Amino acid sequence: MEVRIFVFLLKLTKSLSCTLSRMVLFVTLGIYCAAAFAADEGTEQKPAEGQSNEAPLEGKQLLTPKVKRNKIKVAKIDTENFELGAYGGLYSIEDFGTNLVVGARFAWHLSESFFFEGNYGQTKGGRSSAETLLNRDFFTEKDRELTYYNALFGYNLLPGEAFIGRNWAFVNALYVVAGAGNTNFGGEDRFTVVGGFGYRFLVTDWLAAQIDFKDHM
Repeated sequence: MEVRIFVFLLKLTKSLSCTLSRMVLFVTLGIYCAAAFAADEGTEQKPAEGQSNEAPLEGKQLLTPKVKRNKIKVAKIDTENFELGAYGGLYSIEDFGTNLVVGARFAWHLSESFFFEGNYGQTKGGRSSAETLLNRDFFTEKDRELTYYNALFGYNLLPGEAFIGRNWAFVNALYVVAGAGNTNFGGEDRFTVVGGFGYRFLVTDWLAAQIDFKDHM
């Protein structure tokens, strides 16, 4: 009887030991998983105020470049395509010398390359070679007056910019013109064919300077 009870108690103790071991194992695994999960959450820390989440570069110094900004003045170009102005120069009349000429000019720019212009001018011829040779006047003062008007079509050959120094840039163009008109001289009107070339230089948005050479035939 005593032997049987001992054996029974021994088997019972063995079964309890296995059960307790399993329970301890499960509890240990649970505590380990909970501790690992808590450690992961603890690593995600919010940055302090004024700081960034980005990790600083190790072994490198962050430099703030000091760039000097150039002040750019945007040109206020007029949107009108028309020009109106006055001109003066020299007009050479065959056999009557070279004299001062004044006039007015109107231009209409059809595009960046093409334009149309109209001119009106007047001058006064000098003494002819015959008058100088014979020392006698064959023309009255009124007959010596010359007036002309014409309509010309122009083309800008080389539109672009001209640079003066390092800080100044101006719009300019080399152009050619051709057209026809009328010339009144010596009391007679003559149909006149005109051709020539010139150079235009925009000083400001409202002022342009140009020089040209034209042949009136």
